[in-house]
Amino acid sequence: MKNSTSESSGDGVDLNLGCKHGWKRHSSYCYYIGTESKTYDEAKDHCKRTSSYLADVSDRVDNAFLISLVGLRPEKHFWLGLSNQKNQDVFEWTSTVPVRYTHWNREMPGRNQGCVAMTTGSTAGLWDVLPCTNREKYICKYQAEGTALTPAPTTAPSDLCADGWTKISSRYFCFKVFPGSLETKSWFEARDYCRAIGGDLLSFHSAAELNLNKQSSRSPNYSRYLTLWIGLSASDQGTGFEWSDGSPVNFQHWKDGEPNNKNNVESCVEFSSRDWGLSGSWSDNQCEAPNGWVCQIRTGKRWLSYIKLCLDTLNVTKVRVILSNYTISFISGVLSIYM
Repeated sequence: MKNSTSESSGDGVDLNLGCKHGWKRHSSYCYYIGTESKTYDEAKDHCKRTSSYLADVSDRVDNAFLISLVGLRPEKHFWLGLSNQKNQDVFEWTSTVPVRYTHWNREMPGRNQGCVAMTTGSTAGLWDVLPCTNREKYICKYQAEGTALTPAPTTAPSDLCADGWTKISSRYFCFKVFPGSLETKSWFEARDYCRAIGGDLLSFHSAAELNLNKQSSRSPNYSRYLTLWIGLSASDQGTGFEWSDGSPVNFQHWKDGEPNNKNNVESCVEFSSRDWGLSGSWSDNQCEAPNGWVCQIRTGKRWLSYIKLCLDTLNVTKVRVILSNYTISFISGVLSIYM
């Protein structure tokens, strides 16, 4: 393989070591900007013929590197390897690696079905869903010669959940529903509540996770609760939907006609738990609307249970502790947290 020698650092080190001529090195990978506009499938096939694939993006550092390559180019879009062609609700990389990062443009992905391209210019680095038949330039990627990927840790995290919480079937997280029949909060109040107890509002990453009832036989029947806040929002008007826990928006389950940002004031997302098995169960709403909510917390985070255990051991029957904007109370064996 002929390596590039056209670019070097000040001390003579080849910055594109392990890459073919004309390709740019970043981390353990080489990248190439296609010189001709192609449909998504044509671009994918061209990358394949060069023993590469349409670029995937694993984190914000990767995204920033791609911005450095195409951000100032006159073309409006460059194809990435992400699409939801097979299933409107699910985004997948052509490289088949898991989707760990997304950076959607304003009002994206919504109910759009197609292929994903990175923007340039004033919105450089944001991602749009475009018709796959559009003709755009593209970014190919392959692993640099002589590099080896670090294997993922093989030790599985704890799968324990605190009392009253239920393990999410496909992830090392536990969830708990706080129904609106008992108390309501705005989206921001609900998010802050979940964060105060060490978690965040619930994020969804597959259709299987939507059925809160099925994930545990001990769970109450959540189908009677009308709406629950989840962690999805588009509160930053310059970007698209994001999960509050920072996880990728790689799955969506919008109701027909949603999201519609009615009167330009709806930027937070509520989940209709009774509609989980239908074609859509999410809708956008005003962030200040009162709703129930769903928190998630990593498995093994059991500090509330430990507090309760300590209080029980010390034979304490009543205590009230104020932490920031929250109050933890322990009365007659019941531990609770509220604003």
